[in-house]
Amino acid sequence: MKVLIVDDNIAIQEIVSEILSAESYETLAVGNAKDALDYVRSFRPELILLDVNLPDMDGWSILRRLKDDGLTGNLKVIMFTADMDIGTDIFGLQDVVSGYIRKPFKGAELIEKIQSVMGQQTTDKSKGKFSLKGLFAKKDGSSPNGSEKAMRLEEGKAYIFQEKKPQAIFDAAAMYVAKGSPALLITGDHPKNIRERWKLDETPIIWLTTRSGKAFVDPSKLGSLTSIITEFMEHSKKAIIVLEGLPLLILNNDFNQVLKMVHQIMDMLVEAQSVLLISVDPRLMEEKDLALLERNMETRKIEE
Repeated sequence: MKVLIVDDNIAIQEIVSEILSAESYETLAVGNAKDALDYVRSFRPELILLDVNLPDMDGWSILRRLKDDGLTGNLKVIMFTADMDIGTDIFGLQDVVSGYIRKPFKGAELIEKIQSVMGQQTTDKSKGKFSLKGLFAKKDGSSPNGSEKAMRLEEGKAYIFQEKKPQAIFDAAAMYVAKGSPALLITGDHPKNIRERWKLDETPIIWLTTRSGKAFVDPSKLGSLTSIITEFMEHSKKAIIVLEGLPLLILNNDFNQVLKMVHQIMDMLVEAQSVLLISVDPRLMEEKDLALLERNMETRKIEE
């Protein structure tokens, strides 16, 4: 596999080249944006390890140039960064960036990240398990506007996404899935639509519908849904649980029953080192019910 290393630090170029060569990767290292853009065309890498800060052009600008030129279709990109405070720079590039790795890093950590991003087999038992802390947030804890809203998620916590359309919640889930985190999505939308839009081909999706099927759950069957989520969390530590179909559950059940189910899931989060994301359109809920739901959760208000 061909890997293009883009970093202006010669020592990092040499160290990374040595690490990857030992794993039989074919590498080429450059230290500036101009060479990076040229060698993407001539070297044809399958993966780029790209430093965010370069002397002539930052990594985000390089990615936008490559995307505009139609060169990112099958290309995987892992960003090298000394700070995971990505902020608004990710806007429009979620489908290009496959993962991040913080400097300084260990060789084993780098190889594990590459194997995860490229879908390669690994013997490392820790694959897919990583801290959810400190990613995709501004320093003040707020998030940029828009569907690309980035945010900090911490293990063992639940978050309410207040948004008119369930978009930012899937953006966040897709970012973590791309980094190797297991995820379970519960939605009132057809799974095909979710998979196609957010490239979640391998992520299990439970469709809330009255149709019968293995991946279908009747929205009135809260017990069945709770059992599925509980079993998933027991077998998939450090997971992302996305509950997008909450309005459908409330429509088919008493609100207090739905609230009890949510609290049962929350009780498991710390032990499972997992995160619960719930999408809510505040226009569709009673103010009192929304306040009860948000108790003991953190709220992310998505400005559209």
